Order: sequence, then C-alpha cells, then structure tokens
Amino acid sequence: MGWKDSHLHQFVSKASGRMKPAHEKALRLSDIAKTKGPGACFNYEYDMGDSWVHVVVLEKVIEIAPLPAFFDCIAGARACPPEDCGGAGGYEEMLEILADPAHPEHEERLDWIGGKFDPEKFDRPAVGKKLKRLKPS
Repeated sequence: MGWKDSHLHQFVSKASGRMKPAHEKALRLSDIAKTKGPGACFNYEYDMGDSWVHVVVLEKVIEIAPLPAFFDCIAGARACPPEDCGGAGGYEEMLEILADPAHPEHEERLDWIGGKFDPEKFDRPAVGKKLKRLKPS
C-alpha cells in the first residue's frame, strides 16, 4: 500500500482467527487463509485507530518454475491514502477538502500531506522497487 508500517496491524481469517503480527514475516498465504486455491480469503487490518480493513481474495494460482529472482508489479490503480488520515471516512473527507481550493482547511491539508496529492496516480515503479526487495521462497 505504500504505508510506512508504523501502526499495529493484523491478519484475520474465519479459518485461522487472528494471526499475531510478530509471526508475519514467516506467514504464507496458506497459513492465513487455510483454504487452498481460488476463493481463499482473509482480512488485513492496518492501523487499529483508523481501521483500514482490506479483504484479500486469492483469484488464481499460477505455478511458476523456476521461481523468479524478484517480484514485480505489472499493474495497479489509484494512490495509497496518506498515513493517519482517519480511515476510509477521513480519507473521503480529505479528498473533498483537497478538491475545493476555497475550503477553509484546504491549505492546511495540503501542507499536512506534503504539498500535493493525486488520488488517481498509481506509482507502479515505486511499488515494483519495494517488491524487488522481497525474496521469493
């Protein structure tokens, strides 16, 4: 998502319950979802205060042999909401304020997010760069 991993987060599925964050680096999709194949799903909740809940659904399994030397992103859509913007409701409010230069909080919000924010922009190269740091196993 592009967040800084500075908030508590958790993985939750009906099959496996809550997964302790300390174990996340060793987790695999099959550990979380417990269901094999397409349709397997779980929730990823980031920032318990803002409560960003993502439903992750496995759509397709593709066997790759040999494993690639790195992961990459081939497509995506929209920008990651800024950290600490108040969850889905706060993000929608922020977008409304940024879209209205006459809004009394417009300049303050621009300063808070660093000068500009395009919610439609997806930075595929930046995502690819982060993914390339991961090691396939």
